[in-house]
Amino acid sequence: MSSLVVAFVACGGRAFEDAEATLERAIVAGKERWSSRFEIEPRAFVEHLARHVEKEGADGERKAASAFAALHVADLYLTHACASGNGMAITTFESEVFAPAIAYARRVHARSDNLVDEAAQRLRVRLIVREPDREPTIATYAGRSPLEAWLRVAIIREVRQLLRGAARTEGSEEGDEAKGIRSDERALRVGSPELALLKREGGVSINDAVEKALLALGERDRALLRLHFIEGMSVTTLGRIYHVHASTMSRRLQDLRANLLEVIKRDLSLGTTSVHDLSALVASQFDMHLSEVLRRET
Repeated sequence: MSSLVVAFVACGGRAFEDAEATLERAIVAGKERWSSRFEIEPRAFVEHLARHVEKEGADGERKAASAFAALHVADLYLTHACASGNGMAITTFESEVFAPAIAYARRVHARSDNLVDEAAQRLRVRLIVREPDREPTIATYAGRSPLEAWLRVAIIREVRQLLRGAARTEGSEEGDEAKGIRSDERALRVGSPELALLKREGGVSINDAVEKALLALGERDRALLRLHFIEGMSVTTLGRIYHVHASTMSRRLQDLRANLLEVIKRDLSLGTTSVHDLSALVASQFDMHLSEVLRRET
């Protein structure tokens, strides 16, 4: 047996007629489907395939060949590369497979765009990020249905979980409304009286300044800020996604925040009579303003 067939059998697959040529074709199919933008070690891919061939194929060569033929091998090629941390594979997955699945979820839940975004981000993290106690969820894709269809089911399930959670919290918010407490006032209850006054008299101009500063950033930096401030992702998790150390990600976020704050202070000082007080208040509550504007952009 060839080394590919040996690896396939060693990981639970069953040798069948023309197995060597079939395995080689699977490798070529994966490369061609994704235009050779990334490559993975053939033996590792064959071992991955063996783990996902249906076990009833072990009853005979014919069933083994049939079970193998049913696999979506090109999709398995992509998901194995993503689970291995291949950056180009993850980029390809995001643009060519995950993005269409998100678009499908938007059509199904047309009135819940924000929830779809949140569901997509939660799913994205579980799919791609390797935790100390588990593999990335994308490694569990077994190739028995097209990858995009598998993702559609996953993201719709995630959206529905969020919808159920939103329904549970709606009652408590309605309780506040019954007491005459509006949503913006709920946000202000944790702030100072000066901030509450500022929000009533000048909040729009502050948020406008934040929005203007954000527009001057590149989309990559804005996306990073959304993940941190809106999705609540830690620097450790972001570091894993962007393939940098957590300390490097922390410095990057700090630099982005500091630069934005300076731009906003300069912008507000142009037409503000109480520059010192306003700057102090904006600095103390900057993250809240930033989150407000970022959430409005999503």
